[in-house]
Amino acid sequence: MQYTRSLLHHPRRQEVITQISLKQLVKWDITAQPKIIGEMQLSSSISKHWTASPSAVLLPDLERIAVVQCHLEQNYLEIYAWEDFRLIESIVIPPLSSPDLEDEFLSRNDQNPEITHLSVTACGTYLYLVGEGGQVCLYHLIQHRWLHLTAISFVCRHKIIFDRALRLMVVEAADIDLAYSIYRIDDLEQNRLTLIGQFMEVSDCHRGELQLHPRTNAIVWTGYHCRIKYHTFQAEQLPAAPEVEYGFSSCDPYLDQQWGINFPYIQHPRSQGLWRSCLAFPDADTLLFGAGFAIVQINVTDGRVIAEYQTQSIIHEIEYDADRLRVIAITNDGLILIPISDFDPTTPYLQSLSLPPAAQIYPATPPSKGSATP
Repeated sequence: MQYTRSLLHHPRRQEVITQISLKQLVKWDITAQPKIIGEMQLSSSISKHWTASPSAVLLPDLERIAVVQCHLEQNYLEIYAWEDFRLIESIVIPPLSSPDLEDEFLSRNDQNPEITHLSVTACGTYLYLVGEGGQVCLYHLIQHRWLHLTAISFVCRHKIIFDRALRLMVVEAADIDLAYSIYRIDDLEQNRLTLIGQFMEVSDCHRGELQLHPRTNAIVWTGYHCRIKYHTFQAEQLPAAPEVEYGFSSCDPYLDQQWGINFPYIQHPRSQGLWRSCLAFPDADTLLFGAGFAIVQINVTDGRVIAEYQTQSIIHEIEYDADRLRVIAITNDGLILIPISDFDPTTPYLQSLSLPPAAQIYPATPPSKGSATP
């Protein structure tokens, strides 16, 4: 099965919906051992850049899911009941391309631009979709109307996040490397944005993660070879980017990196395709980071590694089940449930820190013949 990044957890029902291919959603009962209890077929769609883009999202009422159904002629946002996958509403998605955008890497003119991200704003007001060419469509879940935001075009856009007050927008885009642009939303209704600046990271075929802290103004970013960085910012202190002749101005002066961690021992076989990593927040002070064959608990305040769990298969996505104190994870082999009590504080990462410096670099030298063993 080709699991994607869709992992929708219904805490009251103790059920999960995952996407196991580009054409199928399945529902799991996770009361005990995971078992499939329902499925829904998706329309066929062509995805050139990232076949792991999610096609479904859980709405704030926890009783409906929104699914993107893609066709060559038209894309649809369809609302289904969680309980029985009953179709409630079908909504035409407006064009997701910038009218002045011409790029040989994007969809042909006779096709709809790809949808690279689907999510709900942290405030729960809008569902939004991201197009590959810079257009963002926001659907007001109460007023049932569309709004548009247009960021600077960049090839192969991945993901966009908003702060809780809908004052800032962070745009993740990729060409050779990743570029993260921060915009101030001056007028959501009038599609008025002010570019604050940009910061760059090396991607090297990594499908990382970009999330906002659930309670504070902080950005968590993950990158290739299992890097994770934690930035804080003050929204009211982010001025417009100064004019530059080439490229974009950096927003480094306005992002305060609190900590960063590398996990070079976490391996991801190249035969498994793109590197993946994912994040979840059990609470305001703890972060779960999944990559390769490991899920790591991290203290948000100082970046201290708390504990780790080693899996048997490559991790795609994780969620935290607060009621049962466990992690729900999609892996290459299916859905697994991991009690937090099974996490080990004696992690390989901590073991590597406890070794003397020489032992990390030089192999042990065997004693010569005839010498006394201390």
